[in-house]
Amino acid sequence: MGIVRYIQSLFTVDGLISLLLRIPCIIVAISFHECAHAFVADKLGDDTARYMGRLTLNPIKHFDIVGGICMLLLGFGWAKPVPVSMKNFKHPRRDMALVAAAGPVTNFIIAIVFAFLYGGVLRIFLTNGVIIPPADFSLAYMLLQFLITMFTLNLSLTIFNLIPVNPLDGSRILGMLLPDKAYWWLMKYERYIYFGFILLLATGLLSGPLSTAIGWISDRILDLVYLIFF
Repeated sequence: MGIVRYIQSLFTVDGLISLLLRIPCIIVAISFHECAHAFVADKLGDDTARYMGRLTLNPIKHFDIVGGICMLLLGFGWAKPVPVSMKNFKHPRRDMALVAAAGPVTNFIIAIVFAFLYGGVLRIFLTNGVIIPPADFSLAYMLLQFLITMFTLNLSLTIFNLIPVNPLDGSRILGMLLPDKAYWWLMKYERYIYFGFILLLATGLLSGPLSTAIGWISDRILDLVYLIFF
């Protein structure tokens, strides 16, 4: 769906409900993601984030207004980066990769938890004869929509952040795996790689493959959930 069509869809009842449900989901996803970065950094010897008040689930400490609006309306955005000082780590590249991985791993765990909550709640509703017509806006429908939105949004954040392009977490994870020569080459040209990435994102050339990947992984997880509960 193009950006214009997506924004137009927000002016329907369904679109507005979906938008409102995304707000608490984004708050939870971003707060846990950034706090996870700060927590792992602190455990590995860098207390910079702790002293700057980022070792918290308080969303106010993590949110960037423009990034939050972009995430709400466009499906991708950003938060305030958690400050990390590599000089405080015993193994800088490895520890930096572990700090970077903490965010996506946390979002993935949240996604799995809410996928199973969705399956469990749906099973309870069906077992007790609760009929949920599409978009009837009952409490049952709203609860299921919230659970599935939490699942899909956190899964999307996981996959998006694993793209190996700075400043996304995947670039630091890749840095740990690369030999020294390749690592320093990546550091040298990461600015140009970043601009190329933004161009692909802005033109929509990346959205298709990304949506396909997210959809495929989402379907496999939900297949497992349905197998367990039904």
